[in-house]
Amino acid sequence: MSLNDQKTKENDNLDEKVDEQATNNAINQNRDEFFIAMKPYLENTAAKVLLDTANKIVHSLTLDDLFPKP
Repeated sequence: MSLNDQKTKENDNLDEKVDEQATNNAINQNRDEFFIAMKPYLENTAAKVLLDTANKIVHSLTLDDLFPKP
């Protein structure tokens, strides 16, 4: 690796840290708006994960196992 390659890599890492800090600051300063915007996506993702998990749990069970007759 040449010196120029190393300096370019260091600059890229610095740019990434600056971008990360700017993103974190923007989210933290607008937390309520960010949450309102993200809420539908978070709810949808949580619903999919829970449904997938529930389906995996009951996949091997029969209806009689799930709903036994009294």
